[in-house]
Amino acid sequence: MDNLIRLFMICAKLSCFSFGGGYVMIPLMLGELQNSNLYVANITNVIAIAGFSPGPVAVNAAVGLGYDVASFLGSMAAFLGMFLPNIVLVIIAALFFNKIYRYRYVQAAFSGLRPVVTGIILYAAISLSIQNRIVDLDGLSTITNGLYFSLFSHPVLEIKSLLIVIMTFSLLMYNKKNMMLVLVLGGVSGILIF
Repeated sequence: MDNLIRLFMICAKLSCFSFGGGYVMIPLMLGELQNSNLYVANITNVIAIAGFSPGPVAVNAAVGLGYDVASFLGSMAAFLGMFLPNIVLVIIAALFFNKIYRYRYVQAAFSGLRPVVTGIILYAAISLSIQNRIVDLDGLSTITNGLYFSLFSHPVLEIKSLLIVIMTFSLLMYNKKNMMLVLVLGGVSGILIF
């Protein structure tokens, strides 16, 4: 029961402070998991499945996280934690946003939030690349599989994974609307390359 309450509270907190979309939530989720002593075996797989599944990434990741921690009841606690605060915030925003958005300080605050959201997403990308052993900037996690580029006899970049990252980025710059095709091509590339 304690884990269910912690899951609900973590997801409720994340849903209140994840401005900019579901991928902003990923580094926040990783930090909250470390602080709460909840063990999640495959957080990277949960995030990958959340991105591949239909629906919002934040909700999908929370449900996957909840299931990994406490099975079906965990997924329900995590879902409710993501869902309930969002409903309240959206209702409040709908009531007041049009009235307050015209104020200069509100517009300035949103102008400040945009680069912060970009930085958080970039941080999430770098953190996941280090955790998945695509990049090793800290010298602590050793890249063990694939072809890698070494610097001073230390593996720094896993080349095959980096090529898939570049291919994904290029495809999304060319065609932003077909995310499912990019995900399928990523899976097929993994099967063929690894």
